[in-house]
Amino acid sequence: PSNHFLFTPLLPSSVVGTLEFRAIQEPVRTVKGLNAYYQAKAISVDPKSRHILCEDIFNNEQFQIEYDFLLLACGAKTNTFNTPGIAEREGKEVFFLKHLYHARLIRNRILECFERAAIHMTDEEERDRLLTFVVVGGGPTNCELVGELHDFITVDVSKWYPDLVKHISIHLVERGPRLLASFDPSISKIVQNRFEKRNVHLHLGVAVDKFDPDTKDTHLSSGECIPTGTMVWSAGLQQVKLIENTPEIIKGPGNRVIVDDFLQVPHESLDNRVFAIGDCAINMNKPLAPLAQAAAQQAKYLAKHFNAAPAGVGLTKPPELLRQSMAEPFEYFSLGSLVTFGGFQGATDLTAMGSPERPKNFGFIYGVLSFFMWRSAYFLKQNSWTNRMLIPMYWFKSFVLGRDISRF
Repeated sequence: PSNHFLFTPLLPSSVVGTLEFRAIQEPVRTVKGLNAYYQAKAISVDPKSRHILCEDIFNNEQFQIEYDFLLLACGAKTNTFNTPGIAEREGKEVFFLKHLYHARLIRNRILECFERAAIHMTDEEERDRLLTFVVVGGGPTNCELVGELHDFITVDVSKWYPDLVKHISIHLVERGPRLLASFDPSISKIVQNRFEKRNVHLHLGVAVDKFDPDTKDTHLSSGECIPTGTMVWSAGLQQVKLIENTPEIIKGPGNRVIVDDFLQVPHESLDNRVFAIGDCAINMNKPLAPLAQAAAQQAKYLAKHFNAAPAGVGLTKPPELLRQSMAEPFEYFSLGSLVTFGGFQGATDLTAMGSPERPKNFGFIYGVLSFFMWRSAYFLKQNSWTNRMLIPMYWFKSFVLGRDISRF
């Protein structure tokens, strides 16, 4: 658990120094009206006594917190699918990209690889391996990371490590038949063509069979073997232990918590007191992809109804009054999807706008305009004026003066 909220859409930018880490996080304790905050792990939920078992991350001491209503918004963690060598080498050659400390580890590893390759005693074969970057997963986060990494290499590395450019290679591995499976196929084709023109090696319809910790090779299901200096794995999601440790919660596909149309977890033992949103939740009648905009809309929906609930509900009044006060079920409204892929290029997918039951097709946009739409949208989503000042400042700095290549 961290003591900050992370703006994950900008996480790939922090990996190569386009943005600094401090610009994409908001400290939890700066939230207005925050009653209490505990930096601890939630271990399990006891619906009968209405207590959450927690563990202090500093001393590993356990304690309980009583609740009147419980909102499960614990997201999900990276799924390795038990691929040999991935979990074992995590933090060494293999890295996940889910949290801020992951981005810091990846940045340090990238710079370490360049410095090790720059030593004159390093042979050519080892230089090729150290400067081979493998990104696993073809979703928006990984495509943006590949774009940022390529820009870093062509703009900054070529200046500071000119002798090493010829040794660099970037590989993108996707198990499905195309990149950006949640986007319109035309956008996938545009991004794929862009990467191929920029000498990014694409491996589509291919999975990672294993990572060999001895030879530092990535073995693909196609039979290909890639000597690897750095691997970034972001190929799937699985639920956190809190969900697994609470048997009263009914689970659906991917062990996601099943909720009804009002985002409530339906189970008699939960006494109408438990709700769930985001990546950890799924409505079996209206399933949504684990998207940030879906979680944000769900949070606003519940916040609105919690604030409008009758006074004393769940305390002196029955908890079911909260559900009864919800006049309308939750309705998701798609605002479209954005992605960037390097070189000041981006794509905006507007082909399924609005309600999933009645989507409207407004086409798609790609190019420089879409890139600035992406930056504008995420700039406007910042909550603090601190980040609204820092983000454009770092964008300007990286464009004019280059990215920071310090390792710390």
